[in-house]
Amino acid sequence: MFRIICWCLALSFAASAQGTGSFKKVQDLYNSISGFEVSVSIDGLGGSGKLFHKKENKTRVDFKNMLIVSDGKTTWNLQKSAKKVIISAYDEQDASLLSFNKIMTYYPSVSQISEAIEDGRQIITLTSKKATTHFSTIICVLNKDFTLQKISLTDRGGNKQSILFAGWKLTAPDEQLFTPGELKGVKIIDLR
Repeated sequence: MFRIICWCLALSFAASAQGTGSFKKVQDLYNSISGFEVSVSIDGLGGSGKLFHKKENKTRVDFKNMLIVSDGKTTWNLQKSAKKVIISAYDEQDASLLSFNKIMTYYPSVSQISEAIEDGRQIITLTSKKATTHFSTIICVLNKDFTLQKISLTDRGGNKQSILFAGWKLTAPDEQLFTPGELKGVKIIDLR
């Protein structure tokens, strides 16, 4: 689930790297901010929560039963109901997970990117040109201010997932959000 959020969010920003019009405006918006906070809701999973991102590679995804935090060096995946946390080294090569900047430079180069307007909304579509990507198609619906309203991803197996975004705050979140806090009463699995 977290990978889908990161792929989609980063890909929607990344799409603009090769395009014009709306692509350029989304790219300019992303490049002009140092971070953001947004509410997210994932269709089919009944999950909703908050996504926080701050350059460079600092991310926090907070759902009812899951918390994933990265400070750009270490990633903590806390499974709240299981009371366990998996700690791993942040991997710059794993662009699908937390490196928005890396994703922005790679995925547009392996996608056919198109723009359209439907019902007054800007639509950006990325269609993968490479069999090695995790997605076949990503459709991004933009708000009038060029933030994301919705992303629909179709993976290589034909499975579809949609993520809704609301309440964008285009300011850098507090630095403390990118540490897991106290990890008392949980089983710790350290893979570093």
